[in-house]
Amino acid sequence: MTPHLVWQGLAVGFLAAIPLGPMGMVCVQRTLARGRMAGLASACGLTLASAFWCVVAAQGLSRVTRLVAGHEMMLTVGLGLFLVAVGIWGMTRCGRTVEMGSGNDYGSLAAQFVSSLLGVILNPVTLVTMTAVLAVLGGVQARLGVEGMAGLAVAVFLGGMTLWLGITQGVAFMGARLGESGGERLGRILNGCILALGVVYLIRPLLSEVVG
Repeated sequence: MTPHLVWQGLAVGFLAAIPLGPMGMVCVQRTLARGRMAGLASACGLTLASAFWCVVAAQGLSRVTRLVAGHEMMLTVGLGLFLVAVGIWGMTRCGRTVEMGSGNDYGSLAAQFVSSLLGVILNPVTLVTMTAVLAVLGGVQARLGVEGMAGLAVAVFLGGMTLWLGITQGVAFMGARLGESGGERLGRILNGCILALGVVYLIRPLLSEVVG
């Protein structure tokens, strides 16, 4: 595995971790509502799934790509339902007093990890995003063996988690500074955005059918 591929993987992971997508918002929301450990558990799932899609994009694995394309509507609806559920659950919890760090037992952290992992896996846009990011960074010049794919995945994961360590720390600090009422207001805004994104994902296949 070449140094160029290592730096490329770190850059991809770092860029993919920027919380602009729906699951990035979920990670931020969980950090604000449950604390830094909950946010990191969610970020681990997000970055691991991103690493998987990066390897698929780098290798051009046609079988996986065809599988995603053939089930794009089902995956989009599944992601929409997940985001709507997260948004509604979060909105109902905002008005309750929740002790920071509660729900951070191993079972809860594992559930947050798995749900974030599945949330990114379900998003067919992730494959397109990873392909575009790799192209901007120069693409992968040669076919990767097992060692190369594993190395690229590890580099993407490390790059993503490096950024998320800073994000979760910053969000937790901001939540502490805002206090209970300010954190509740910000939480409602985040959950409202997550809910709205979920609705967009649910109606997007219908709009595609109408336009088509």
